[in-house]
Amino acid sequence: MNLSLIKLLNNGYRNTRKISNISKDVKPNPAITQTTDLLINNLKNAKSVPAVLELVKTHNNIMSASHTLQALRTIFTLQKHGKSGLSTSQILKHSDFEKICSQLKYHAGAIELNETIEALKVMSFVGVSSDSAIYQILLQLLR
Repeated sequence: MNLSLIKLLNNGYRNTRKISNISKDVKPNPAITQTTDLLINNLKNAKSVPAVLELVKTHNNIMSASHTLQALRTIFTLQKHGKSGLSTSQILKHSDFEKICSQLKYHAGAIELNETIEALKVMSFVGVSSDSAIYQILLQLLR
């Protein structure tokens, strides 16, 4: 090896050590590293089922499995405590509730067993027919 190549390699090694020492001293800023999912928060804090359904309508194209499940959880909680603003038959007929069901079908492979059970609970509570496609898909996931 020639002398200039050895010097270059040694300088690179020293610089790498300096950078690794500096990076140990840098602490991550929690405000930057902590990401907040605004849609999840909005779904959690919705005051009525129509508000949840409006969020679903507005953000349907970006909803993940966790968004869909949070929408179901919120609908269940509001309906259970009588703060729904809609009857169960109105919820079932609502086009945005159908969007939630479509999202649930789409994300069916990504949800955990406990989430599948929770989704079935909500579907049953709201009055979704056990013969419906979404109900059957959720039952198949329990196998």
